[in-house]
Formats: sequence, C-alpha cells, structure tokens
Amino acid sequence: MDGSASPKRIDWIDSTGDDAGKLIPAIYELEGDSFRFAAADPDMTRPEDFSGGQGITIRAFVRV
Repeated sequence: MDGSASPKRIDWIDSTGDDAGKLIPAIYELEGDSFRFAAADPDMTRPEDFSGGQGITIRAFVRV
C-alpha cells in the first residue's frame, strides 16, 4: 500500500474465484464517508485514474 501516492495505491492477492492467488494492482480514494477503488485485471498495469476501461473494475461505497 502506498498512501503517499496520488491516487493512493494498493496491491492485493485475491482469495476467491478465477483470480485466487493472483496479484491485483489497484488505486483507491477515501474521503469522509466515501470509498472508491479501481482495480486492474491480474497482469495489467495499475489504473492511473477512475475512468475505467477494458479490464478495470471500479467500485464505490458510501457509509450510511
């Protein structure tokens, strides 16, 4: 995890599904009650922004 980068970066290893055991490069943003991330498919380069595209998953969450 690199919280000093902009956007912030994180890598994780998926534990379920077709990508189990694979490194997932992602970026994230946490502001107040909102959290969003953009994750690339394994073996792709890390997303640079939240615009999406082929092989990029974007999710957003809001605490209620």
